Amino acid sequence: MKEAPNAYLILISEQQYQLQFVLAHGDSIDQNMNEIVKQILPLIEGKGGGKPDFVQGGGKKTIDGEAFAEEVKNFL
Repeated sequence: MKEAPNAYLILISEQQYQLQFVLAHGDSIDQNMNEIVKQILPLIEGKGGGKPDFVQGGGKKTIDGEAFAEEVKNFL
């Protein structure tokens, strides 16, 4: 994300029984987002992965999207 080099992006989509997400960070941040995914996937019994700066995944809607976002923020 060249437009926001110091920012994180958290996108969450909730359906009736599923929760999907996209996580990314700006170019100035040195953090492997795959490590974050390993921590949050058990929360939704999900699967996912990607590149160090962009990951996506999904799973069961075991918690609502807002609570999931807060959990993601705790790991950032």
